[in-house]
Amino acid sequence: MNLILKNAPYYFRGNVLRSDLVISEGKIIQMGKVSSRDFPGFERWDCGNMLVLPGFIDSHLHLEALAQALEDLDLRDCVSLQEVLSKVAKFAEKLPQGAWITGGRWNKNNWEKKVFPTKRALDSVTKEHPAMLWSKDGHALWLNSLALQILHIDRETPDPPGGKILKEEDGEPSGILLENAADIYGGKFAHPESKGSDLKRATRYLLERGITGVNWFLEKGEEPFSLFSRLDALDLEIDLTIWFPRESLESVLKSRLKSGDGSQRVKLGGIKLFADGALGSQSAFMLEPYEGLSNSGIEVTPRRELEEIIRVLAPREVAVSVHAIGDAAVRNSTLAFFPFRDLNSKLRNRVEHVQLIQPQDRKTFSESGLLASVQPIHAISDREMACRLWGERVRYSYPYRSLLDLGIPVAFGSDAPVEEPSPLKGIYAACTRKTPFIEEDPFLPQEALTLSQALDAYTFWGAWSMYQEKAKGEIALGRKADLVLLSENIFRLPLSQMGKARVLLTISGGKIFRPDL
Repeated sequence: MNLILKNAPYYFRGNVLRSDLVISEGKIIQMGKVSSRDFPGFERWDCGNMLVLPGFIDSHLHLEALAQALEDLDLRDCVSLQEVLSKVAKFAEKLPQGAWITGGRWNKNNWEKKVFPTKRALDSVTKEHPAMLWSKDGHALWLNSLALQILHIDRETPDPPGGKILKEEDGEPSGILLENAADIYGGKFAHPESKGSDLKRATRYLLERGITGVNWFLEKGEEPFSLFSRLDALDLEIDLTIWFPRESLESVLKSRLKSGDGSQRVKLGGIKLFADGALGSQSAFMLEPYEGLSNSGIEVTPRRELEEIIRVLAPREVAVSVHAIGDAAVRNSTLAFFPFRDLNSKLRNRVEHVQLIQPQDRKTFSESGLLASVQPIHAISDREMACRLWGERVRYSYPYRSLLDLGIPVAFGSDAPVEEPSPLKGIYAACTRKTPFIEEDPFLPQEALTLSQALDAYTFWGAWSMYQEKAKGEIALGRKADLVLLSENIFRLPLSQMGKARVLLTISGGKIFRPDL
């Protein structure tokens, strides 16, 4: 592709500048005024009132799960258990007898009765089908009786470390598994490995939303070289930095790869660990119990164990990412990383989500040199649930402005398929602390970001988190021409109208991708 973007308003380090941008072989090869005689044969576009941005980076998503979610049963928008069961019943009618019912993304926090569903409810609509349905946050698994029987889960089955099998009053399993219990038994039934066409469909879906790079968190173990070779052969037209689960730790060490190593398109991120669960399943690990409950969540990996794993990986220059949502988990993660504070920034060590962090822990987090990888749309979608379950503590939640004010690098993502991978919606949420097109008071407005801060979190810091900051994340001479053209210059719009902007097209790897409108 040989292209000149004429008179392009483009974003660079907090400012909107204007320039002609000359693109060839996937890179920006010239900037400044270009005459009509220069670059014969190049296509020319007048950018008018559009805005050109660096390609967005989603710093936390699950690509294979997103590919599956685009095809699976989706219960995310159901507002009652009855609606969920009705959808499951209709889905089951299309399946051959005995086939597994999978998918899910149900969210009990959207229902009038905000309690976990039971196997009996699922039994009523699944009949001869075993059913295994994940919660929206991916931290709870709902099984019917047939699935429990197939997986040999009964009243005698013990809770695994870092997990819980919920039981009824008579000691029988209720049908809900949490954290490691969900992962262990959910892993015994695996989707067939995503085909290349599924992953291509998912990356096309991302490109149409302006996303040209992702931190992909794998959900099952892989051998690095085999995976990288397979992905390079697929040519998914998007940059991937891969984070492996704990079960791949030995394979990653054996590969002798360092974080940031790999091909032009596919690089090693590191190892992901879990300090706790999720807010929606009340398994996020808390310093004090949830409001109105005796439960303080689940400590999936204790602090000392986190520290031991970091100690093994740091000298081998392999980064660690720790999932931490509750304030106890965030504290444990921060303290586990603290002894490695001189290495954390170099390695790009990071904490995922950081949804509740006590004031006394923020300074330690800052001094640790960690990246905060957060999902601004969570602040909006979790609002009611966070207020209800955290009470007064909610004032310390989703503290993006406070983190930035302490000099902590912040990168934005979506956690897709938990949330829709839409950077424009994420930017709106970060800047307004509101849901688009809904009249509501802002949620903790003191934590709102400026538009430049939100864009940097989706571009430069996203590229930095991928070990790609010298290649992308900013519009500059010699950088990759990974660009997004917006329909509106959002710097000229009131924040309340920013939701009008849409992605017109995305340029990635010398190719143009337009959304299906």
